Amino acid sequence: MKIRPCSLIVIFYFFFPFILFSQDSLQIKKETLTSNSIKNNEENSLDTINLKPAAVFLYGDTLFLVNAPLGTTSIVQRAEKISSKLKSITKVYDQTKDTIYLKQGNDFINIMFNDEVAYILTSNDSERSNTSLLQLANKQMHILKDSLNSKTSNLTLEEKFTLAGYFLLSLLGLVVFLKLVQ
Repeated sequence: MKIRPCSLIVIFYFFFPFILFSQDSLQIKKETLTSNSIKNNEENSLDTINLKPAAVFLYGDTLFLVNAPLGTTSIVQRAEKISSKLKSITKVYDQTKDTIYLKQGNDFINIMFNDEVAYILTSNDSERSNTSLLQLANKQMHILKDSLNSKTSNLTLEEKFTLAGYFLLSLLGLVVFLKLVQ
């Protein structure tokens, strides 16, 4: 079967919008490190007087700022570790089954994902944020929950079959259209 040029144009115009919008809505924006940012990271880890907050990112969105180092981990390293952990949580998060909650210790609060620690907030974080530790933890937990709920979609089996049906119906319509054009 020989495909005519006009058929190729019709196919291109039919599939082009779907190619654009079929991308995963959870596109990861990769942060690149420049020599200046590496130099600033080294300065931040060495200079404890002028500690600058570092942002925790989830798919390009800033969730909150980390204001204090934790042990020997600098602020920047801590923010990167939290971002990485939260990114891994989004891969398995199911809002109907999973829970995110606070677990309080003596001088810290764990933000928990099911039975594992997502990240830790200390009294140093609350002091630098000028708020109580519990208020800071509640605020960040709600931000995390809202972000995870908006970034993940949990389709039921019925919804998946409905989407597959629409796809097959569109494919059938395309085949019929191509047969009519020839």
